[in-house]
Formats: sequence, structure tokens, C-alpha cells
Amino acid sequence: NKSEEFINVYKKANPGGRAKVPVLEIDGDTLVESSVTVEYLAERAGAPFYPADAAKRASARLMAEIQPFQNYFAFIKVRDDKDALAKKVAEFEEDVENFETFLEIHQDSEGPFLCGTE
Repeated sequence: NKSEEFINVYKKANPGGRAKVPVLEIDGDTLVESSVTVEYLAERAGAPFYPADAAKRASARLMAEIQPFQNYFAFIKVRDDKDALAKKVAEFEEDVENFETFLEIHQDSEGPFLCGTE
């Protein structure tokens, strides 16, 4: 469903298809991958994406790495297979439970954000 122009721009920005959507072209720079793009935009606005404290920053990076909410393509691939979809949903629910347990153990209760007040 994507135009040939889109596919060519995407391939140029993502040699070998290594990176995923989105592709953001801004001020002559091309950024790929959601987390990289979000960090760039936050830093550009003068609001660092991660906390200043090294331990909290490491914890936030870990949470971003292990969170189970990014793989919606797995559901799209099996959407027409009722049994495979049910299996994916069950796996996802287990992943969410595990992530919630991880959050209970590792989140900072000092403030309203995952890593405290930052």
C-alpha cells in the first residue's frame, strides 16, 4: 500500500532494512527508530529524555528496552489465524504481567514518573 517513492526513501534511510519506522527528516538530518527520534526531539527542546541520575537513567533505559508494547507486527502477521492470534495474545498478556512485576520492583516511588521526579 506504500508508494514507490516512500519505499525508496525508506530504503535509503534504512540500508538493509535494519531500522524500523519512523523515519524523520528534520533540518537536513534523517533519524530512524522511535526511541532515537524521541530522545533527539527531547534533547533538541532542552528537555533530556532520561533522568540526570545515572542509576535512574540506566533503569529507564532498561524499562524502555524490555517493555512488551512495541511488537504489534507480530499480531498483524497472525491476525487471520484465530489459533495463532490467541497464542500471541496469551504470550503478550504474560509479558505484560512480567513487566508489571518488574515495574513494581524497580520503579522509583519518589515522584509521578517512572524514575521519580524527572
